Amino acid sequence: MTLAQDFPTHFCDFTAAQLVAVGTRIGEVLKGLPPQDLFHRQLASDLIEEIGILSRILSARQNGKLESTKDGLDAERMQLYSGLAQIIRAGCRHPFAAKAEASLRLCQTLERHGLATQPTGPEDRTAELDLFFAGFDHAPFQLDLTALDLLSWYQKLKTVHAQYLESAKEELSAAGKTESLAPPVQEVGHRLAALLSLICQGIRHQSRKARAPYDRLTTRLEEALNATRTGNPRHSRHSVSGKSTPPAQAALNG
Repeated sequence: MTLAQDFPTHFCDFTAAQLVAVGTRIGEVLKGLPPQDLFHRQLASDLIEEIGILSRILSARQNGKLESTKDGLDAERMQLYSGLAQIIRAGCRHPFAAKAEASLRLCQTLERHGLATQPTGPEDRTAELDLFFAGFDHAPFQLDLTALDLLSWYQKLKTVHAQYLESAKEELSAAGKTESLAPPVQEVGHRLAALLSLICQGIRHQSRKARAPYDRLTTRLEEALNATRTGNPRHSRHSVSGKSTPPAQAALNG
């Protein structure tokens, strides 16, 4: 059975990601429309717009992943700081005088630039770590860290702190994008599904009338749809309690 003979595709049963995928493929097919077909060319323009909106919404959903990454970096930087501070304080009892003196100087700097002993939030910890680095980045204290073999540890802490700041910046940017995307994904998905259905029905109609180049476009539409179907779209919702929905109603749902 060819695409032109088949019932309209149930685009409402596709996931949001599959709608973007099939919409992109169909958009490529529509580039072969004849110049005089202004109706389908306008639909093709609308298709590009809706795909862009849905793609940005799906991309913004990665915010959760960014937040998870940021939380992990926050925990890592605090673990590094705590271990570093403990070793510095313990070094004050070092048996070698030069190392004990280096630890004592670093301990005094910790009193002025170290993190608060009471639990604080990530933003407070960020400000405190910035103050900590401002104190310890001075040359004398870098030499003291080197004397205690702690310089690489300190540099690792700075690296993770910088990664945390970058992750927080990305999360804030993603949150701003999410706020600017007012339509929920379901609403945009329904619009895109209806638009794809309209496009396919129009191309099918022209193909039934044996109007060139719609027979060729129909074949390419079939290829685009089959390529997306292999992604296992959601199970059809048109079968309930063992009763199948009549084709006419299914066409309305498509």
